[in-house]
Amino acid sequence: MKNQTIGTLLLAFCLAYSVSAQTADPKQAMAQIKTNLETSAKNLATYTWVETTTVMKGDEIKSQTQNQCSVGPDGKVKKVPLTAPAPQESPRGVRGKIVEKKKEELGDHIKRSVAKVQEYLPPNPEKLQAIYAKGQTSIKVLEANKKYTLEFPEYLQPGDKVSITLELQKGLFDGIEVLTTVDNPQDKIVFNLIYSVLADGTEYPSETRLNLPGEGINISIKNDKHQKVGM
Repeated sequence: MKNQTIGTLLLAFCLAYSVSAQTADPKQAMAQIKTNLETSAKNLATYTWVETTTVMKGDEIKSQTQNQCSVGPDGKVKKVPLTAPAPQESPRGVRGKIVEKKKEELGDHIKRSVAKVQEYLPPNPEKLQAIYAKGQTSIKVLEANKKYTLEFPEYLQPGDKVSITLELQKGLFDGIEVLTTVDNPQDKIVFNLIYSVLADGTEYPSETRLNLPGEGINISIKNDKHQKVGM
């Protein structure tokens, strides 16, 4: 009986340890996310970089634009175009005008989708904190004591969600995923941010990937060629 009791206690202890090992501390995770975003914004303000937006359909590049980026005194990213708009040919005949109209509609949708992406970049730490304070944040453990994801619903509009994945041991972003809509609740888009680290340890979104399956379009927004301001 005594051995059975000891065995039961040991089993309970092991189960409790297993559960705790699988559970991340939301408060600690939230603090880490805020610190990372604030530090990243502060450090990136001392850099300039090039943003390259590439629109592809299948293996064909439909368009590519580049901007020289820097952070202004108001904390917002300023962009100066480095590429001129592609020349537009005048459509010929009725069929040509129909094709041109479809291209314009697709182009407008792509522009609105990219503009929507920019509204979430980078996530605002104060907005995330407000969602967390309301008790609306959920946490998922991807790897025990290594990697977890915090989900923030209703970040910018009803029905959207920002999911931020952190590497616990490194204290770095593993990636950010955003689910949102463009023109209506049925027009859903999902885009992913891939983070990298500069030589001085600054985290930055090196690439944003957006897929528009309905149009067969893939959009990539890359940030590179970082240089210290004044150098």
